[in-house]
Amino acid sequence: MVDRTVRDAEARKLKELYEAKKSQEELEGNSFNQQTIATEGGWTQPNVSAYLRGVVEIKEEAALVFAKCLEVPISAFSPRIANRMLQRELIAKNPATIKAKVTLVPKLNAATLDAVRDKLKDTSLIMPISEATTPINKPLSNNAFSFDLSDNSMSPKYQAGTSFVFDPMIKPLPTNIVIAAHKSRTGEYIIREYCVNDVLEDGQDVYELKPLNTAFPTLRDNYEVLAVAVAVVDMLI
Repeated sequence: MVDRTVRDAEARKLKELYEAKKSQEELEGNSFNQQTIATEGGWTQPNVSAYLRGVVEIKEEAALVFAKCLEVPISAFSPRIANRMLQRELIAKNPATIKAKVTLVPKLNAATLDAVRDKLKDTSLIMPISEATTPINKPLSNNAFSFDLSDNSMSPKYQAGTSFVFDPMIKPLPTNIVIAAHKSRTGEYIIREYCVNDVLEDGQDVYELKPLNTAFPTLRDNYEVLAVAVAVVDMLI
């Protein structure tokens, strides 16, 4: 049985997607309600309501029905089910991957990261559910996430739009690529190379955050490191 916190998070996201789909269909002059989903799934309307309220755990069969009716990927409301199905698909295609663990990490944007940045190292944190995810076959903490490079500060090696996978539970080492946040402003995140200039008596690093593109500034005291990059899409670091 899935943890109640996870079940509630999935139900909230499912309800949000349902309301968005319903509003869209109404604008287009179409009828869409809980009975629409119930008919597709061979259920009753109260069954659908129970899923949307988190009373009943979403399982694979139900997830497929909701994904079809809402026209979204299963990962948009249940990364855990999407992970399990992806793992099974990979094993079916290549039995040698049976021991591999593929994880779908949520792709965050600045607004979503603002909401969790102070809790990223909290092991009890339930990461936000996002419609976009990044698959990775590598050991990660449950707080890992992906984030897109928004500028050309890391070119020519990494162009704007490159997606990095970050793990906040890893301590940065010299030359690691990290994501950092402005200490006093929300919504401001940068991706840079972590460079250590000195180590204080208490063991704390005196660091600066360098771009690979020298046209961009090196950043220091006003930024705090949130997480270390462990992969780039389709390429391990």
